[in-house]
Amino acid sequence: MTAIVIVGILAIIITIIKRASDDSKKESARKSEYFIYRSDYKFEKINMPVKGLTYRSGLEISKARLLRVGDKLHLIKEPQNPMDRNAVKVITDENYQIGYVPREKSDLISRWIDQGTRLVCFVSKTTGGSMPYIYMDVFYGREFLKQKAFDAEIQKKQAELDAKKQKEADREKYLSEVDRLNDSARRLRINQLRRNIERNEEAITLHASNGNEKKMDNAIEAHQRHTEELNRLLNIDKELNN
Repeated sequence: MTAIVIVGILAIIITIIKRASDDSKKESARKSEYFIYRSDYKFEKINMPVKGLTYRSGLEISKARLLRVGDKLHLIKEPQNPMDRNAVKVITDENYQIGYVPREKSDLISRWIDQGTRLVCFVSKTTGGSMPYIYMDVFYGREFLKQKAFDAEIQKKQAELDAKKQKEADREKYLSEVDRLNDSARRLRINQLRRNIERNEEAITLHASNGNEKKMDNAIEAHQRHTEELNRLLNIDKELNN
């Protein structure tokens, strides 16, 4: 009987030692990945607190209490958030939300996520206790950001070139209209448009006073259309006189 008890006690001790060893290995692996990123010159980091833990559920708060330095976190956008369309959730490796990126950083982090920037996030500090205050390090790649800046510059140059081409195309179209619409016909149309605009304005006033929104909207639409055509023809006149 005594031998059985001794064997049982030894088995329990061995299990405890093994579990402690496994926990130690996990702790070491967790911190190892975190410190690799901290020491890698290819990555920059931003340190920030996790906000809003006090508003999370009891289960999520309990999961936050278990977090340790080096634990991995994940950042996920929450565009439907009514308080901040750039809101970014902070999620644990077990998929529990423990809060949000601070509002003053959410615009930047949200933009990086949209751009596909590689972001890696770890717990950098936790105060412990029943309601821990958690800080996190968000790592991002330098080379990636340099490439993004280069790509943005290329896109800007391309947009300027496209705008220039469009302006030239508009001018060609503009001049073709000049050829198609002779001077007398253009003058006639300008006068007609001015009369139409006056009628549109009268109709808008009349329908507004009668409360007929549909007819008023139609009159406003016609007024805008006639005004745009009138301005285009007046610009043609101005171009020909230069």
